Amino acid sequence: MTIQDTMLKHHAIIGEKGVPHDLGFISSIYSPIPFYKDDAKGEDNFALLEESRMRTYNCRDTLVTLMADRRMDSELDEHGVRPTYESDMVMVPVLLRMIRRGILINQSLLYKYRTQLEGELAEVFKDLQACVGDDFNPNSDAQVRDLLFKQCGFSPVMFTKSRQPSVDFDSLIQISELATDDLEPLFTLLIEQRRLSKLLSTYLKEFILDSNGRLHTQYTLHVTPTGRLSSRRPNLQNIPDGLAKD
Repeated sequence: MTIQDTMLKHHAIIGEKGVPHDLGFISSIYSPIPFYKDDAKGEDNFALLEESRMRTYNCRDTLVTLMADRRMDSELDEHGVRPTYESDMVMVPVLLRMIRRGILINQSLLYKYRTQLEGELAEVFKDLQACVGDDFNPNSDAQVRDLLFKQCGFSPVMFTKSRQPSVDFDSLIQISELATDDLEPLFTLLIEQRRLSKLLSTYLKEFILDSNGRLHTQYTLHVTPTGRLSSRRPNLQNIPDGLAKD
């Protein structure tokens, strides 16, 4: 039996950034079945669904997968991207073995890095309060916005999805380039606080390890427009050097 993958087929056909490759999106394009993915929305555990509802949901999944696969298979040749898809499929069993094996994490080094960064972050926090005031909390975006845009008079350079002025790392870098010399120490502290917080929350958090101290990340071939390998939950391609042993 030949193994097929609808997500990889769709990525080979349409690899542009931002285009989703999940079955819900694929089925809306390649099948006449009305959208049904919300039928199980909000349930963290499918086992809690009624049997008839779950059976219908799974049958629809199976049907649209088959319908979409047949249509996309012909499009692989129409667009001349079958070699791309076949190259990706060669990688699938390799990546599955890597996921199952997991990555051995140096837990003593992880703890050392985390403790070190927590200490550095505490010092930056103390320096910021000495610079701005004891009530200032750099983790509060609202307080940082008030400081920069109301008290200091800067104009926003970017906005969040909710149309609030952005005060993330990249925004602070751009705003700092407009600052006068007397405000340079403030921006140095704010940017360092954002950098350290990002490291701690994203790359040095409490990972879920198995009994052998291994972390089982997910490797994907259908996320980036270029088709390069990516990693998520967590992203092991961006953790500090030395934490992953193999």
